Amino acid sequence: MRQPTHQQTVVCALFLTYAPHMLWLPAWVSLFCLSLWSIRLLAEHKGWKPPGRLYLYALTLLALAGVLIFWGGNFYGRDAGTCLLALMLAIKPFEMKTFRDQMITLFLGLFLLFTVVLFAQNLLTGLYIFSCLILITAAFISLNQSRFQVLPTIGRAFLLFVQGLPLAVVCFVLFPRLPGALVGIQDESPVNISGLSQTLRPGSLSELVQSEAIVFRAKFQGALPENKDLYWRAGVLWDYEDNAWSKTPIPASSPPLFRYKRQQKQYTVTLMPTRQKMLPVLDLPLNVPDFARMEPGLTLQAEREIRKRTAYRITSSLEAALSPPHPDQIRQGLQLDKTTNLRTQKLIRSLSREQDNPEALVARILELFRTGGFTYSLSPPPLGEADPVDKFLFQTRTGYCAHFAQAFAWMMRSARIPARIVIGYQGGRPNPLGEYLMVRQKDAHAWVEIVLPGQGWTRIDPTRAVAPERIETGIQGLTTKIRDEPYLLIPQDHWLMQIGNQIRLGWDALNYHWHSWVLDFTFSKQNRLFSRLHLGQSAWHSLRKVILITTACFVLLSGILALILLRPGKVRQDQVQKLYHRFLRKLSKSGVSVYPHEGPLDLSRRLSFDSRLTNSRVREITRLYIQLRYAGSRDKTLIRKFKKRIKQLRVQT
Repeated sequence: MRQPTHQQTVVCALFLTYAPHMLWLPAWVSLFCLSLWSIRLLAEHKGWKPPGRLYLYALTLLALAGVLIFWGGNFYGRDAGTCLLALMLAIKPFEMKTFRDQMITLFLGLFLLFTVVLFAQNLLTGLYIFSCLILITAAFISLNQSRFQVLPTIGRAFLLFVQGLPLAVVCFVLFPRLPGALVGIQDESPVNISGLSQTLRPGSLSELVQSEAIVFRAKFQGALPENKDLYWRAGVLWDYEDNAWSKTPIPASSPPLFRYKRQQKQYTVTLMPTRQKMLPVLDLPLNVPDFARMEPGLTLQAEREIRKRTAYRITSSLEAALSPPHPDQIRQGLQLDKTTNLRTQKLIRSLSREQDNPEALVARILELFRTGGFTYSLSPPPLGEADPVDKFLFQTRTGYCAHFAQAFAWMMRSARIPARIVIGYQGGRPNPLGEYLMVRQKDAHAWVEIVLPGQGWTRIDPTRAVAPERIETGIQGLTTKIRDEPYLLIPQDHWLMQIGNQIRLGWDALNYHWHSWVLDFTFSKQNRLFSRLHLGQSAWHSLRKVILITTACFVLLSGILALILLRPGKVRQDQVQKLYHRFLRKLSKSGVSVYPHEGPLDLSRRLSFDSRLTNSRVREITRLYIQLRYAGSRDKTLIRKFKKRIKQLRVQT
């Protein structure tokens, strides 16, 4: 098999460093780079003459023109800079002539490999980068070898990587870092999640509740709350117009007063990039992160759109009561267009005459949902634009959380009870492999908050009256009630599904810990670690201790490695050597002199004059040993014959 040349090795390394960029860089850049590298490999294989300087100058001008035309004023951005580096590296192999050129090209390839983390920072990307580092190290080693052996060289590079990994981990944990994330670049990869909208119409959540995409993960201190208590509020909708609920700016008022706060839970939310400002929190939040503010509806809003994975710590009360709200909120909660949904208004007037207080009216409406033939479905019939509440209550009677929440809120306002709709998520799936909660798009939910006499905003979830399984066990608890949902008809207890679920949970747990302990090992986390280790309040305050510990760890690891590598070991002998040494010991025990400096042929010639030995037997043993030892033969038949002749040797006394 023909071994690759140094030129081909360098070009193949450039292929590896660029491969992930094909997912996010323009197609013409990938075509330009891959074409030039392929031509360079073919030229090396065919022995073609390298192109002249004019050809290289023309390619360089073409690459620069492409970047300027494609990006224009955004020439200094991340994408343009990465593309320019890739394009220049596509041309660089054509001028590689010396050992120095090859080394410089490989070093530039390392820069291109680093730019991968500017686009994606997940665990799969990290594993790919580590693999490429090993292969590029093997390429560096190969440049210093006259004969390149692929597998041994890669094995040597892997050994170097493993030897340096402990020191890298120690430096990563203990070396003082600046405030901010590990890589201070926003993650704008194509896996961003759009999430909830600030407008709610009947059917507007249908795509979300059928999506498996994870929105955020939550890790609790202590036991997980029950599923029925997991109401993650993200936004509050006040305004109803044109059959749609939307967010209306409410004048800022004093912070809400809690009558009591019970079942407080501390947890950390890791939110995926949503390109929105909403921060889901467990109902009701008691604190606000530094980068966010609290809205009048007790929702948290970030100062900027969430364009990268963001973690924040929150304390919430699962059982709390609020004081009566501000009059502005009361007025907004009663806003209603009385020219629509006339049948519903008539129904509310009739029910109001039967009930003597608001609490009884609420209970009567929930009983109507429970016993009135309403059905929970993720694919309900359309309601149209005119009088959607009337059509839902008196005709279709089929829908999911958004339908029931909008109908109930409209009925409350029609009964002069202030109401608003809260959008967010309900429930979540625990991951036992990582001890955290995964909340997906399909957990999107909507419920209602109303104001009863003498009370603050109180949660009322009409979905619980129709499909209590949705609240008690999550969306998976509705497999027997949801109609026309093919993806829910797959048996969850099938062994293939169980294996697949375990693989997905394991991979998700690995990604979660990768982001928690590597990408999110920030300045504040390092300070907390140093405080627990009693090294000081921060890395900078304990710099001397850190340097001392790092040096001690380095010396300790170096000493252990030296002991392992320099430890004298036994010289391993193969079977032929062992048999020959048995032959020599047999001669020595019989009184025949054996000298360490004497080779097998010299020994055979000397023993030919010894009358105590059979000359032909000694010559045959010597011939077999030379054939097996020096001719590279490992014929088992010859080895057995060699062993037999040594056993048959007799020395006359």
